[in-house]
Amino acid sequence: MTPQQLQERTLTFAVDVGRLIEPLFDSAVTREHAAQLSDASASTASNYRAACNAKSHADFTAKVGIALEEADESHHWLTFLKKSGRLAGTEPDRLIQEALELSKILGASARTAKRRRDTDPPRPRVRRRK
Repeated sequence: MTPQQLQERTLTFAVDVGRLIEPLFDSAVTREHAAQLSDASASTASNYRAACNAKSHADFTAKVGIALEEADESHHWLTFLKKSGRLAGTEPDRLIQEALELSKILGASARTAKRRRDTDPPRPRVRRRK
């Protein structure tokens, strides 16, 4: 999977989650949980996009790590809302599976980035003439 395909996949995930939980904002009981899920899914997409536009290897590693945490949090809130009976049908199950798969993909990417960071020799600093 290319970085562009993963960016699209994380964005689609966030949009699908938003559509799924929109009715939950009408209830005071679920509003806070829905907001947490909305924030986490959108943050998964935005932090992976930021990682792809990172200016340094360290910045990439950090942003992928945040995207991973947010995908995992999305998985948590989707599972919570499903188990609490607030979400029904097959769409929550599909999104729970997608959150899990995104967590695995982002986790593998984070581990690879850390391994490369730790094994690649440091780049020499280039002095610019004034």
